[in-house]
Amino acid sequence: DFKDSVLSNVAAIISTNGSWGVTSDGVLTAKKAEVETLQAEDVVLVQSEDRSSTSEGVIKDGYTAAVIVNQAMKPNSRVFISFLGDPKGGYWIAEKGEGDFTVHLTAPAVGDLPFEYWIVGVEDRRPAQEEAPVAEAASEPEPTGADPGSGTEETGSGSGTEELGG
Repeated sequence: DFKDSVLSNVAAIISTNGSWGVTSDGVLTAKKAEVETLQAEDVVLVQSEDRSSTSEGVIKDGYTAAVIVNQAMKPNSRVFISFLGDPKGGYWIAEKGEGDFTVHLTAPAVGDLPFEYWIVGVEDRRPAQEEAPVAEAASEPEPTGADPGSGTEETGSGSGTEELGG
Protein backbone atom coordinates (compact mmCIF):
# COMPACT_ATOMS: atom_id res chain seq x y z
CA ASP A 1 0.00 0.00 0.00
CA PHE A 2 1.71 3.18 -1.19
CA LYS A 3 -0.87 5.52 0.43
CA ASP A 4 -1.11 8.05 -2.47
CA SER A 5 2.62 7.73 -3.24
CA VAL A 6 4.13 7.70 -6.73
CA LEU A 7 6.01 4.65 -7.97
CA SER A 8 8.80 5.96 -10.21
CA ASN A 9 11.94 4.79 -12.01
CA VAL A 10 10.54 1.29 -12.51
CA ALA A 11 11.61 -0.68 -15.60
CA ALA A 12 8.47 -2.85 -15.66
CA ILE A 13 5.66 -4.22 -13.55
CA ILE A 14 4.72 -7.83 -14.20
CA SER A 15 2.07 -9.94 -12.46
CA THR A 16 3.23 -12.93 -10.45
CA ASN A 17 1.87 -15.37 -13.02
CA GLY A 18 2.91 -13.27 -16.05
CA SER A 19 -0.64 -12.76 -17.34
CA TRP A 20 -0.29 -8.94 -17.41
CA GLY A 21 2.45 -6.37 -17.37
CA VAL A 22 3.52 -2.80 -18.11
CA THR A 23 6.92 -2.06 -19.63
CA SER A 24 8.98 1.12 -19.30
CA ASP A 25 8.21 2.00 -22.93
CA GLY A 26 4.46 2.09 -22.18
CA VAL A 27 3.32 -1.28 -23.47
CA LEU A 28 0.47 -2.76 -21.45
CA THR A 29 -0.14 -6.47 -22.00
CA ALA A 30 -3.11 -8.28 -20.53
CA LYS A 31 -5.51 -11.09 -21.36
CA LYS A 32 -8.54 -8.81 -21.06
CA ALA A 33 -9.14 -5.12 -20.37
CA GLU A 34 -12.49 -3.69 -19.34
CA VAL A 35 -12.69 0.06 -19.82
CA GLU A 36 -15.57 2.50 -19.85
CA THR A 37 -14.17 4.54 -22.75
CA LEU A 38 -11.43 3.55 -25.18
CA GLN A 39 -9.67 6.25 -27.15
CA ALA A 40 -7.01 5.27 -29.67
CA GLU A 41 -5.17 6.91 -32.51
CA ASP A 42 -4.73 3.59 -34.26
CA VAL A 43 -6.31 0.13 -34.03
CA VAL A 44 -4.35 -2.95 -35.06
CA LEU A 45 -6.03 -6.36 -35.10
CA VAL A 46 -3.77 -9.36 -34.58
CA GLN A 47 -4.47 -12.44 -36.67
CA SER A 48 -3.19 -15.90 -35.83
CA GLU A 49 -3.71 -19.45 -37.01
CA ASP A 50 -6.05 -20.00 -34.05
CA ARG A 51 -8.15 -16.85 -34.24
CA SER A 52 -8.82 -13.95 -36.58
CA SER A 53 -11.72 -11.53 -36.30
CA THR A 54 -11.02 -10.07 -39.73
CA SER A 55 -10.50 -11.88 -43.01
CA GLU A 56 -11.68 -12.19 -46.61
CA GLY A 57 -14.38 -14.08 -48.44
CA VAL A 58 -15.76 -14.51 -51.96
CA ILE A 59 -19.24 -14.90 -53.37
CA LYS A 60 -18.68 -17.02 -56.47
CA ASP A 61 -19.89 -15.99 -59.94
CA GLY A 62 -23.61 -16.70 -60.33
CA TYR A 63 -24.22 -17.32 -56.62
CA THR A 64 -26.27 -15.19 -54.22
CA ALA A 65 -24.65 -16.24 -50.95
CA ALA A 66 -21.48 -17.44 -49.25
CA VAL A 67 -21.10 -19.17 -45.90
CA ILE A 68 -18.10 -17.90 -43.94
CA VAL A 69 -16.61 -20.17 -41.29
CA ASN A 70 -14.69 -18.31 -38.59
CA GLN A 71 -14.19 -19.33 -34.94
CA ALA A 72 -14.49 -15.69 -33.80
CA MET A 73 -18.16 -15.61 -34.89
CA LYS A 74 -20.81 -15.91 -32.17
CA PRO A 75 -24.58 -15.59 -32.60
CA ASN A 76 -24.54 -12.14 -30.92
CA SER A 77 -21.57 -10.80 -32.95
CA ARG A 78 -21.80 -7.96 -35.45
CA VAL A 79 -20.27 -8.40 -38.90
CA PHE A 80 -19.07 -5.49 -41.03
CA ILE A 81 -18.58 -6.16 -44.76
CA SER A 82 -16.62 -4.20 -47.33
CA PHE A 83 -16.99 -5.45 -50.90
CA LEU A 84 -13.96 -5.15 -53.17
CA GLY A 85 -16.24 -4.94 -56.21
CA ASP A 86 -19.76 -3.78 -57.02
CA PRO A 87 -22.36 -6.16 -55.52
CA LYS A 88 -24.90 -4.72 -58.02
CA GLY A 89 -27.65 -4.47 -55.42
CA GLY A 90 -28.38 -5.05 -51.79
CA TYR A 91 -26.72 -7.45 -49.38
CA TRP A 92 -27.21 -8.62 -45.82
CA ILE A 93 -25.78 -10.90 -43.15
CA ALA A 94 -27.94 -13.81 -41.98
CA GLU A 95 -27.74 -17.17 -40.30
CA LYS A 96 -25.35 -15.89 -37.64
CA GLY A 97 -24.24 -18.89 -35.64
CA GLU A 98 -21.49 -20.31 -33.50
CA GLY A 99 -18.49 -20.20 -35.83
CA ASP A 100 -20.18 -19.09 -39.05
CA PHE A 101 -22.38 -16.56 -40.84
CA THR A 102 -23.85 -16.15 -44.32
CA VAL A 103 -23.52 -13.15 -46.67
CA HIS A 104 -26.49 -12.83 -49.06
CA LEU A 105 -26.92 -10.78 -52.25
CA THR A 106 -30.23 -9.65 -53.77
CA ALA A 107 -28.94 -10.64 -57.24
CA PRO A 108 -26.41 -13.27 -58.36
CA ALA A 109 -22.77 -12.15 -58.36
CA VAL A 110 -21.42 -11.12 -61.75
CA GLY A 111 -17.95 -12.65 -61.63
CA ASP A 112 -16.36 -13.67 -58.35
CA LEU A 113 -17.16 -10.95 -55.79
CA PRO A 114 -14.47 -10.66 -53.08
CA PHE A 115 -15.09 -8.91 -49.77
CA GLU A 116 -13.38 -8.23 -46.46
CA TYR A 117 -15.14 -8.59 -43.14
CA TRP A 118 -14.66 -7.72 -39.48
CA ILE A 119 -16.38 -9.64 -36.70
CA VAL A 120 -16.97 -7.64 -33.52
CA GLY A 121 -18.10 -9.48 -30.42
CA VAL A 122 -20.96 -7.95 -28.44
CA GLU A 123 -21.71 -8.60 -24.78
CA ASP A 124 -25.16 -7.17 -24.10
CA ARG A 125 -25.35 -6.09 -20.46
CA ARG A 126 -28.65 -4.26 -20.79
CA PRO A 127 -31.40 -5.46 -18.47
CA ALA A 128 -33.85 -7.84 -20.09
CA GLN A 129 -36.63 -5.93 -21.80
CA GLU A 130 -40.21 -7.11 -21.63
CA GLU A 131 -41.78 -7.27 -25.03
CA ALA A 132 -44.20 -4.43 -25.60
CA PRO A 133 -47.76 -5.64 -26.07
CA VAL A 134 -48.85 -5.68 -29.68
CA ALA A 135 -51.63 -3.20 -30.31
CA GLU A 136 -54.77 -4.89 -31.50
CA ALA A 137 -55.90 -3.97 -34.99
CA ALA A 138 -59.00 -1.83 -35.12
CA SER A 139 -61.91 -4.14 -35.66
CA GLU A 140 -64.41 -3.48 -38.39
CA PRO A 141 -67.98 -2.90 -37.30
CA GLU A 142 -70.21 -5.94 -37.35
CA PRO A 143 -72.51 -6.07 -40.38
CA THR A 144 -76.06 -5.11 -39.57
CA GLY A 145 -77.74 -7.52 -41.94
CA ALA A 146 -76.96 -10.90 -43.43
CA ASP A 147 -75.70 -10.89 -47.00
CA PRO A 148 -75.70 -14.46 -48.29
CA GLY A 149 -73.44 -13.53 -51.25
CA SER A 150 -70.55 -12.13 -49.19
CA GLY A 151 -69.52 -15.16 -47.14
CA THR A 152 -66.68 -17.56 -47.81
CA GLU A 153 -66.99 -21.18 -48.64
CA GLU A 154 -65.07 -23.81 -46.68
CA THR A 155 -63.24 -26.36 -48.72
CA GLY A 156 -63.29 -30.00 -47.79
CA SER A 157 -59.56 -30.22 -47.14
CA GLY A 158 -59.29 -26.83 -45.47
CA SER A 159 -55.89 -26.28 -47.10
CA GLY A 160 -56.90 -24.21 -50.10
CA THR A 161 -54.47 -26.20 -52.25
CA GLU A 162 -55.10 -28.88 -54.80
CA GLU A 163 -53.12 -32.07 -54.79
CA LEU A 164 -52.16 -33.19 -58.26
CA GLY A 165 -51.65 -36.87 -59.04
CA GLY A 166 -49.04 -38.18 -61.44
